[in-house]
Amino acid sequence: MASNDSNKMIVWNNSKTMNIPDIMHKSILHSQYFKDLYEITDYNEAVQEIVSSVNNLLPTKGLSSNQPSESICLLYKLFTLKLTRRQIEAMFEHRNVFVKALGLLYVRFTVLPKEQWEFYQNFVCSELKIEYMPKQVITLGEFVIGIVQEQRFLKTVLFPRIPGHILTEINSQIDAALSKVHKGDRYDRRRSSPDRRKRQRSRSPDRSYKRERSDYEHGRSRARERTPSPPRSPPESRFGFKPVVDKSQVYSDLPQVENPYATESSVLLGETSRRLNYATTAKKKSHDWRKILAEEEVDE
Repeated sequence: MASNDSNKMIVWNNSKTMNIPDIMHKSILHSQYFKDLYEITDYNEAVQEIVSSVNNLLPTKGLSSNQPSESICLLYKLFTLKLTRRQIEAMFEHRNVFVKALGLLYVRFTVLPKEQWEFYQNFVCSELKIEYMPKQVITLGEFVIGIVQEQRFLKTVLFPRIPGHILTEINSQIDAALSKVHKGDRYDRRRSSPDRRKRQRSRSPDRSYKRERSDYEHGRSRARERTPSPPRSPPESRFGFKPVVDKSQVYSDLPQVENPYATESSVLLGETSRRLNYATTAKKKSHDWRKILAEEEVDE
């Protein structure tokens, strides 16, 4: 991060795009709001624009939008101004919480991972409230833990990857800092992340009693509670007619007409089926089944 001049900030990895993904980077450059920021050429003017324009930290204008927000455009504007270490520290000391947050995001995107902890350590235990999303408020300490542990900024913009051994070291330092503040209380740093907080379910005495009951007792109580359902009658149609239960009643009133060809047709069908069965059997025994049929016709 620091070379001969300790005040100079060196951007690691991609120094052209600030390590912002290409799609978001192109969206920022084509944004009309970012084009309006061309007139800002001074650090103080950029900070004043943050104070007047930023009211949340969403990288896009809404969760379902692809247009970059004012906060992400101003973050990239700070990158084009090539901030120094003293200017970053001045952002951390600013009264506006969004100026502090954008300074922390600037560190997350640009500073070498092994040197990021010295910027985060003063904010991990901060109880300062910030509206990181519309109508959703967290502490600044939770925000810092979130940008360190999560791979994406609010599940949209991909963060530069922190190597595993460095992330483990930062997490251990976060745990040490939180344990000092909470004085031995059990504090899970994973619950501080806005994307990982889970609702705790309370166990009432009735529920715990039901857990202690055996499956046999539970089955018996369910059997006693159940009452046999009444027999169901056939449903009526939409026209009001009841369906006929016995299908033989449908044909009971029809006149019985004798078919004079019934006997002759049945004989022919029987003879045809016999010849086919014989031919099939003969085909299995020999491939010359046509010859067998011809001999049978001669005999007849």
